[in-house]
Amino acid sequence: MKLPRISIEMTDMMRRSMHQLPKTNTFITNATNGQVKKFYTATPYQLNFQVIIATKSEDDMHQIVEQIIPYFAPSYTITIKPFNDYPDIKEDIPISLASVSQEDNYEGMIEDRSSYFYYLDFEMHTDYYGPISDTNIIKKAIVDFHDMDSAESLMTRITVTPDPASA
Repeated sequence: MKLPRISIEMTDMMRRSMHQLPKTNTFITNATNGQVKKFYTATPYQLNFQVIIATKSEDDMHQIVEQIIPYFAPSYTITIKPFNDYPDIKEDIPISLASVSQEDNYEGMIEDRSSYFYYLDFEMHTDYYGPISDTNIIKKAIVDFHDMDSAESLMTRITVTPDPASA
């Protein structure tokens, strides 16, 4: 095996239910041709990753690790654009360094070749979005008021339309 070597592995994926917003929360884009794009609330997840660093010497190991650790105090935040077609929508993704552990593997004499391993465990909070749907702009709202004690229950009806109609 050629050293130094760095690998990454996703170790866990957990839903962050305490951060879930109601599914009825939505946001929409600007209207074009009487249509808007409707985005439903994202589902929040925590992804855990492990970065494994292997080197021949302890000095090489420390030179690599000291280039990584300072960025995660306490976390490193990247900004992404989750939707290719909507570059104005941006989201911050925090990545935290949860733990660092090491392992020293050598057999035989101290002069013999050995290998050093560092394990860096990271947590990333991200959101997964469902499909984007097309919906029409509401141009008319009708509200009926009813009297619950009367046989003829409809008391009044209010209809609201935008003025001007092209608004």
